[in-house]
Amino acid sequence: MKLAASVAMALASLAAADIFDDSTEELKLDMYDVPKSCKAICNPIATLSKQCDVDLGLGKGKDEDLLHNQCVCTNNSFKVGQIAAECADCMHQHIKAKRSLGSHDDDDDIDSDDVKELLD
Repeated sequence: MKLAASVAMALASLAAADIFDDSTEELKLDMYDVPKSCKAICNPIATLSKQCDVDLGLGKGKDEDLLHNQCVCTNNSFKVGQIAAECADCMHQHIKAKRSLGSHDDDDDIDSDDVKELLD
């Protein structure tokens, strides 16, 4: 249970960075939104997410999302929680570095907007 909680917290941190696919509620990492410097550490999470995709043939729904999330959160083929946390940390550091290099005119903006701007 402790592992599942740490995985959920790490993935929630990624979600807070607004990098998950907005069209679903599943814990899916879109590698197109991951900065180049973070791709190596984030790749195992994205690969696991693809492996956990579920298609019940009923269209996209909550059951598929729940099964997908259960697959991700209970996986023990690698330290999912640790890798997800390192991925999230890398992306947060990348955003902080960008912010410290640029002007501070937009520091009151929503952080997820900064992430989207960084990734565009």
